[in-house]
Amino acid sequence: MNDDAHESHIKRNIAWASGILGTMIAIVSLYLTWPRPMSLDEWVSRANSVCDQDAGNITSYGTSMWRGIGTVWHDLLFRIPPQDDINKLIDEINSFAGVEQKLNGDLERIPKPGSRQSEIKKMLNEQAAGKDELYKAAAQLISADAADVASVENSLRAVNADIAAAGPRWKQAKTLSDQLGMKCT
Repeated sequence: MNDDAHESHIKRNIAWASGILGTMIAIVSLYLTWPRPMSLDEWVSRANSVCDQDAGNITSYGTSMWRGIGTVWHDLLFRIPPQDDINKLIDEINSFAGVEQKLNGDLERIPKPGSRQSEIKKMLNEQAAGKDELYKAAAQLISADAADVASVENSLRAVNADIAAAGPRWKQAKTLSDQLGMKCT
C-alpha cells in the first residue's frame, strides 16, 4: 500500500469514526434533553404554586362579589337599587369568574402526568363549570330592568341560583384536588 492510499484509508476511517461519534453524541443529547413525563408529585407542586399565586385574587374578588350581592339585596329592602350598584355587581361577578378562569387556564397549561390525567381533567372541568355559572349569573343581572323592583329581585334570585349551582361543581373539584394531593382549589 503506498503512502497516498494509506493516507486516504486513514482519512476514511477518521471520517467514519467522526460520523459515528457525532451520531452517538446526537443520540445521547437527544436522550438527555427529551422531555420526560411529569410525575404526579411534580404536577401537584406546580399546581399548588399556581394556586398560591392566584389565591389572593380569588379571595378578594369573591369577597367583593358577595358584598355586592348583599348591597343590592339590601337596597331592594328600602328602594330600587341604583343602576350603578347593579353594574358594579355585574363587574364583581365577572371579575370573580375571570380569576377562576385564569386559575383554571394556569392549571390547564401544566403538563399532566399520564397516570392521573383523567382525574386532573375532570377536576379542571368541574372548576370550569363553576366559573361558567358565575358568568351566567352576571348575564342574569344584565337583563334586569333597574327601574323595576320585581325585575331586579327576579334577576337576583336567578343570580343566587346560578351561584348556588356553582357550589357543587367547586366542591367536586375540591374533592378531586384533595385526592390528587393538592393543597388548593
